[in-house]
Amino acid sequence: MKQPFWKRLYSYVDDVLIEQLEGEHNEELHVLLSQGRYQLCTEHAIYSFADKYDNFKLFFDQLDWEKYEIDSVLVLGLGLASIPFMLEKQGKRFHYTAVEIDENVVYLANKYVLEELESPVEVLIGDAHQFMLMNKRKFDLVVMDVFVDDVVPQKFRSTQFMSRLEDAMKPGGLAMYNLLNQTQGDKKDAEEFYEIFKGNLPGAEYKDIKGNKMLYYQKPKA
Repeated sequence: MKQPFWKRLYSYVDDVLIEQLEGEHNEELHVLLSQGRYQLCTEHAIYSFADKYDNFKLFFDQLDWEKYEIDSVLVLGLGLASIPFMLEKQGKRFHYTAVEIDENVVYLANKYVLEELESPVEVLIGDAHQFMLMNKRKFDLVVMDVFVDDVVPQKFRSTQFMSRLEDAMKPGGLAMYNLLNQTQGDKKDAEEFYEIFKGNLPGAEYKDIKGNKMLYYQKPKA
């Protein structure tokens, strides 16, 4: 959805509130126009920010894409579709499946971003944890970006979920798991969870990127 030129221009000076919704899963969702891009945020967290979603953008920029054969991508936590948006801007055309529990988020993604993408994006409305428990499909890339405000729900930290994460990957596939890494509490929590992550997914590594810790794991090739 295009905005008037003056709004886009002013958004480089100050953020412009475009829309606000309240709902069951997020008390408040704000769509802002910031630096000419749509940003989706809650009171304490940014869910999406187009190609300025720096934790993923900087990680993608550092990734050696030639090491991976990627066509199918599973995104847990849609936001405003920042992940397909920024990868498409880099010239990559993948097939996406996105799982998002909040119907308001899906509504906003459809309204502001998804129709502008050329890449096919299949959006499933539902609990990403339940999806993973039932899922039988395999993907080349799995991206875990589920937050409720600024918290990753505990059920996504279990050994069971780590197992289902690996089951959803094709041999040689890549998984990414996004964590906050800003406050001392965040850092302690992220370090503790990384030990669990690599304990269940041997060979997993991480990068500290701009207030986030990005865990990543490549499944061994058959």
